[in-house]
Amino acid sequence: MNFLTDILLLVLVLATTWWLSGHDANLAGDNSARDILRRSIRCGITFLLLIILLLLPYSIASAPFVFAIGALLAIIWAGCVTELFSQGFRGLIGFAGTDREFDEHASTRNLDELAELVRAGRHAEAAQLFEKCKASAGGNVVAMEALLDRAGIAREQFQRANPLRDAAQLQREGKFSEAEAALKSLLVENPAHIDAAIMLMRLYVCDLKQSGKAAEVLRALEKQPHISPAAVEYAQRSLHDWGRKKIEPKTEPLPESVEELLQAGYYGTAIEMLEQKVAEQPDNFEAQLKLAEAHGRSGNLPRAKKIIEQMESRFSEEQIQIAKVKLDEWRKFAPPK
Repeated sequence: MNFLTDILLLVLVLATTWWLSGHDANLAGDNSARDILRRSIRCGITFLLLIILLLLPYSIASAPFVFAIGALLAIIWAGCVTELFSQGFRGLIGFAGTDREFDEHASTRNLDELAELVRAGRHAEAAQLFEKCKASAGGNVVAMEALLDRAGIAREQFQRANPLRDAAQLQREGKFSEAEAALKSLLVENPAHIDAAIMLMRLYVCDLKQSGKAAEVLRALEKQPHISPAAVEYAQRSLHDWGRKKIEPKTEPLPESVEELLQAGYYGTAIEMLEQKVAEQPDNFEAQLKLAEAHGRSGNLPRAKKIIEQMESRFSEEQIQIAKVKLDEWRKFAPPK
């Protein structure tokens, strides 16, 4: 019976040690042969030490060997246990970040990959890689820009597309069917996209003269659970005003600045632009604060509060105090309970 118990204990310990070995901070995290070998060696040494521990006689003379084996096991697994608790603590305070240490060779690999794509004439894929590295700070953006300049490739073509702005451009050009298709595609992807819904409603009423379809868009918007009552009220009021004014509509360009977008009620577009800016400039206090403001003014006060809480680990107490004062001001935009 003791033999069976020992076997079950060893199987359980091996399974646990293999799982724990996955928290080694030195792993690449891609299940490569190097990672598997490193984990296997760690678990193999642990297995041998446990076998020795089980074979020791139950006597006072075995105590030094027991303590020695325990110390060795502690040394072997100290790094993994520390990393496990570190991840748990970061997750507890809402600052999980990445589970892996910084890869010092990632920048070089990304630059080499970009150079290979440029040489092969695969400019579209190069654009995707450039934007990915620029947004995640996973590469030497300055060196990448220099490489693109030498290749005669304008960086402007790598800017992230803005489907809503493209739809507005189509509407200004009189391409109403294409604008309708683009806006409907946005709403299929995100039914709560308030800016796309309002722009589509305006297109139906003012350009296509199809008020019934505009009403359908509004009804679908009203059913979305995560849209603030203030946003829905704005959409209802806008539809009423468009239907009442029997004048030839003029297509207005989408505001360019974030402040103008917020003033006009284009919260979704403002948030999209600010999230891109925050990803590129994580230490930009004004961008972080403006992103929180966009959520607060759209009625999503919990998200605004969460952003400010996350800012506390990056900015000074004076800056956080300013942000908290702003948070109190945004409470007037919160929907009534």
